[in-house]
Amino acid sequence: MAQQVAILGRGTSALLTGLVCLRNGHDIEFLYDPDTPILDVGESAAPDIGSIIYAVLGKSVQEMATDGIVSIKAGAKFVNWGKGKTFHHSIGAQIRPQEDSQICNQIGFHFETKKFNEYIIDLLKKKYWGGRRIHCGFTEYKVHDKSITYTGDGKSVGIGDDPTHKYNFYDFFDFVIDCRGWHDTKEGEYLKPNLRLPNSAVLYRENSVDHDFDYTLQTATEDAWEFGLPFPKSKSGPYTKKGYLFNKDISDVDSIKAKIESKDNVTDVRVKEWTPKISQKLIQDKFMAYNGNRLFFLDPLGALSLQYYTHFAQYICDFITSGHHKRTVQNAANVNNQYFNDMMEYQDLLSFHYQHGSSYNTPFWENIIKDSRKQITTLPNGHIDNFLHNLHIDLETKSTSWSTIGAFESSDMLQIYCGMNDITRDEVLKDYVPLRNKYDYLEGTGGNDPYGD
Repeated sequence: MAQQVAILGRGTSALLTGLVCLRNGHDIEFLYDPDTPILDVGESAAPDIGSIIYAVLGKSVQEMATDGIVSIKAGAKFVNWGKGKTFHHSIGAQIRPQEDSQICNQIGFHFETKKFNEYIIDLLKKKYWGGRRIHCGFTEYKVHDKSITYTGDGKSVGIGDDPTHKYNFYDFFDFVIDCRGWHDTKEGEYLKPNLRLPNSAVLYRENSVDHDFDYTLQTATEDAWEFGLPFPKSKSGPYTKKGYLFNKDISDVDSIKAKIESKDNVTDVRVKEWTPKISQKLIQDKFMAYNGNRLFFLDPLGALSLQYYTHFAQYICDFITSGHHKRTVQNAANVNNQYFNDMMEYQDLLSFHYQHGSSYNTPFWENIIKDSRKQITTLPNGHIDNFLHNLHIDLETKSTSWSTIGAFESSDMLQIYCGMNDITRDEVLKDYVPLRNKYDYLEGTGGNDPYGD
């Protein structure tokens, strides 16, 4: 059943949440404060994001690249991680012929937030604003807790009749998804992650690109790590959006900023700080959910935040599509349970990376390795022998579920493990002996059958 959904905010997570809602057949209205600027940073998207954009807006990643909005991402290039050798983690499908556009859009990309968001908003307005079947609107409002005040020109209020009056948005919408970003934490509303993650970054632009310009740079540093998003085909010349991440409780902000400012070809240097946290609930009540940074933010590693935001947007759509009579406390608890399990798996995936350490033996790395190894030991794939054993099962059964952690499938896990430990795929699999039949596996494992029989 189609619902009238209000989405608070107009940042990247709000727009992606809106796309998922439109894909599910809901009418949406973006309510945003015009005085709140779009966070202008560099971001990176996994292949799933391109598929959603194509499905709802009919725009391929290649077209967005041609329009100068995004740069293609083939994966991530790790420098100084693990044993210290540079390695690549390739993602997504290969680019296919143009006639296979849906598959062709299964590739990652980099983008600058402000330019990308304005582009997506323009596409939404052209395709859905005032649409008869599915509607998408954008209206300027001030949001006060659970009420709204119109702040536009007064000619087309859209909600209620009096632009000076506060309205309860539950009187006009079936559901509200709050994507307004970071806000002051209420007592008990959020949890701290189990890892002592980076909580600050010096963001800047470097007027050059790495020779592997279709890979996100992820360079381990003494303070944590640095990301680099390359834009090799910019009309103004090639450049890289970078973020030097660190934990401000360990490293000195001013010293790091001064170090970045002293580099050549660097502009637009600024500091961004945040508190890594996880909302205890995705579904706040029968009329509201959180998403985006309002819901959680942990770490840019792996560029998985946007993927999780769209994932949780689908959870929300499944919840609201059932109608008011099925938005029970029990159903909300079930959704929140699944969300929380996903958040724990996300921390597990971060731990899988961080447990391997880096070329640096510094306070940040000592802490994060200790935290990660404590986190990862509770997992079926936490012990390396178990992980490799389960990887062999995936190869034998043509599955991807036994050796996965969070959003990474077995192929991702194998690339990360090999890269961190500076070994080849053949070396990892040299002791792999194909199972003659399923009972060979049952003999030594207490009867856990990977075939599910």
